[in-house]
Amino acid sequence: MLLKANPLFLTIQTVLVVSLLGGAACSPGVPQIQVEEPEAKLSPVILGVASVFMKIVNSGNGDERLLSARTDIPGSMTELHDEQDGKMTTVSSMVVPANSTLVLRPAGKHVMIFRIPRTMKAGAELHIVLTFKRSGERTVTIKLTDYATKAPRTRYH
Repeated sequence: MLLKANPLFLTIQTVLVVSLLGGAACSPGVPQIQVEEPEAKLSPVILGVASVFMKIVNSGNGDERLLSARTDIPGSMTELHDEQDGKMTTVSSMVVPANSTLVLRPAGKHVMIFRIPRTMKAGAELHIVLTFKRSGERTVTIKLTDYATKAPRTRYH
């Protein structure tokens, strides 16, 4: 009873209630993540390397962040990459804004897989686990494909 009558207690109680209500009103929305059009293309230049492209759709009203990716290929290593000033760089995460789509594409943001065994060729299937900050893990099944090659040019064309 002594606490309820104490003006300091009433002030603290009021501040706590207002803080909690204000925090609830300002809390970020919930992301809703879907992965579309995943593809993994084997490097035409470096053996055992593939680039992974896809669309990560966030139809929710809260931002999301892709933190990492891993595969079920024993001994492989994955990295999140971006291209800045014409150079490929490793990044620690990728933002997927609310009500938006993050497009992983050549010459932009993408996932790299290294140390793919030579026995894995185009047509082989693999699983990539994407780890998101708020949405947790999403497993995506992808088939390895070769990069499309252009027909050889001759001097007569």
